[in-house]
Amino acid sequence: MIVQVAIPSPLYAVFDYELTSDIEPIGCRVKVSFGRQNLVGVVLKVIEQSEYKKLKKAELLDTAPIFTEDMLKLGQWIAEYYHAPIGLVFRMMLPQKLRKSEPYERSSETYLTLSDDFSVWLEENRNKKARVSLVEQLAEHVPIERSQFCGLFSNFKAHEKALMADGIVQYVEQYPEPVDFSEHVFPALPYTLNDEQQKAVDAITLNQFSVSLLEGVTGSGKTAVYLELVKRVLAKGQQVLILVPEIGLTPQFIERVKSILNIPFVVVHSEVNENQKLQAWEAAKHHTVPLVIGTRSALFTPFDHLGMIMIDEEHDGSYRQRDTVRYSAHDAAIQRAHLLKIPLVLGSATPILETLHNVERERYQLLSLNERAKGQIPNWQIIDMNESMIMDGISVELLNAIEATIERKEQVIIYINRRGYSPVLMCEVCGWVPECKACEYRLTVYRKSHSLRCHHCGYSEALPNKCPSCNNALLKMHGQGTERIEKALQDAFPKANVIRFDRDQLKNKTAFENAVKDVIAGKVDIIIGTQMIAKGHDFDKVTLVGMVDIDGILYSSDFRAEEKLAQTLMQVSGRSGRDVSHGQVVIQTHFPEHPLFTELPQQGYAKFARNLLEQRQHFEFPPYEYQALFQVEGQNEQETLKAFEGLMQSLDCRDYPVGITPIYPNSLSKRQNYYRFYVVLQSKSRKALHQLVHYLMQSAANHLPSQIRHFCEIDPWDFD
Repeated sequence: MIVQVAIPSPLYAVFDYELTSDIEPIGCRVKVSFGRQNLVGVVLKVIEQSEYKKLKKAELLDTAPIFTEDMLKLGQWIAEYYHAPIGLVFRMMLPQKLRKSEPYERSSETYLTLSDDFSVWLEENRNKKARVSLVEQLAEHVPIERSQFCGLFSNFKAHEKALMADGIVQYVEQYPEPVDFSEHVFPALPYTLNDEQQKAVDAITLNQFSVSLLEGVTGSGKTAVYLELVKRVLAKGQQVLILVPEIGLTPQFIERVKSILNIPFVVVHSEVNENQKLQAWEAAKHHTVPLVIGTRSALFTPFDHLGMIMIDEEHDGSYRQRDTVRYSAHDAAIQRAHLLKIPLVLGSATPILETLHNVERERYQLLSLNERAKGQIPNWQIIDMNESMIMDGISVELLNAIEATIERKEQVIIYINRRGYSPVLMCEVCGWVPECKACEYRLTVYRKSHSLRCHHCGYSEALPNKCPSCNNALLKMHGQGTERIEKALQDAFPKANVIRFDRDQLKNKTAFENAVKDVIAGKVDIIIGTQMIAKGHDFDKVTLVGMVDIDGILYSSDFRAEEKLAQTLMQVSGRSGRDVSHGQVVIQTHFPEHPLFTELPQQGYAKFARNLLEQRQHFEFPPYEYQALFQVEGQNEQETLKAFEGLMQSLDCRDYPVGITPIYPNSLSKRQNYYRFYVVLQSKSRKALHQLVHYLMQSAANHLPSQIRHFCEIDPWDFD
């Protein structure tokens, strides 16, 4: 037979191969010769004949399709909608172990069972009390998966070899059985759903496609709604996928799942090793777990019977992938729910304007949670940094509030979205500022490690003692980062326990989980952090949130700047007063009269966001029009710009009702030794926009020199 195969290459076409197979090969992996390489592709279609006379042979690697029907359709939709090479899309959707050219066999598990004459052995060995007890317990559970039994009886491992030698305990390799939780008895809830939560749960109809926005103020109990919905889906014998934006959000969420649901589940994110990812993939595909929780990549988990998708913190930019295949897991999840005809729930206290626009158009259902499940909405205090006394970037008003909070044995969060000690090192004599040679962006000072680092490519060098330009020793650090704020607060409150939450301090999942446990246990007085602490954490003892150095985003040319800052303000402030009757937010700014600081606290996010929507409509920005970004990158600045200009001049766009901006350099114009330029395409017609993008991508492939890279990004989130 002749098959069309998606090859993992930057090319956009599928390729014809000859395949000998006794099974239906669509959705299976094949090993193929492609140029000088042997690659693993995915069969997308069987055709009767090819336009090519002589075809290479493909070697089938699977005995059953790896991709379910909905996943095949989803991959093709992503490739088409995001104008991505289809082979790279399907490679992205596979666990890393299945990207290799090796046959796949489903993993079996080791189960324990007992020999037929175990009762005789029990009578003869009554003096071996520990082993007899283990055999009696095993008799009540057999067959049971070995690791599960070890979890129930930790002393089994100490006696396992002896019991095996006696021939009493035996191993059996078998596949786990599918689980059915339709009759599962869930533990009694530690809470009662309030009227708003119950109304939200009842409003969602299972077994049909719908998108619902669960819009609730921070601390309103969205997680309780999620878990109640999980119970309802499981009661129908189906499975659930819950997406979270960051690894850091999973520990607390997982603890709630364990205590409230008491069901098996798997977790998928970047710090799970490849064996665990494949096990999770198999468990969902063969329905041996009913629930998958994970970050962006978990969207590509195959399910036997998926019944609902939930996206927590739906506004978060982490759902957008900005390399190789540039796609939105948020939007792709909606497409997957549509393909499967199942409900999807978007949860956020600060939903994106596109989601609110779809609510207004009645494409999405709105479920509102307007009251905190416990605690109170915190009071905001705006500090005018033009008039306040400042110490190392912290106002005297904020210092006083911190002192009062610590005296009450309560906790403080200080938010600053800059890592390191200082964002700028400058020579006071000649004005020299150290820059990354690969990115042409200023290096950040790290005082503890006595180094300068680039946050874009990872380059690092030693902190100089003298200016390399004029040999003067008058080097001054300007601005604050988390490291500098940490030192300032340690100096101001020497008895306080201060912890820093950023990617430099908490480099892996374990370090982050331990830090969260310390905060929950009350071992920490002051938490200093970046975006890590803005997302979904429930710290009961935090009653004060201070936000410093947040004005930077207001200088941005990004039309989404106010939306993003409003989301940050509301999310970070929502960490305060979640379990008490008092909560305070102190915000430092040089623009105290800006609507973000005068209107947002009074109106709340929902009304403020709807005012932003009116502005977007007036200026004809998304979501009222559609955008695409087209970017070109090359290592020679002038050559790249000239080639880009030549490409744009060669286009005949008269038949497309699409506006195109002039060519701009990115705000970070050089990154990792590549100079970067872009144009933005915008249209009222999504169809016309995609047609022009397709034409532009084809023209770029034909006209740009091979050393110059290009890509497009549909519905771009920013333009850096």
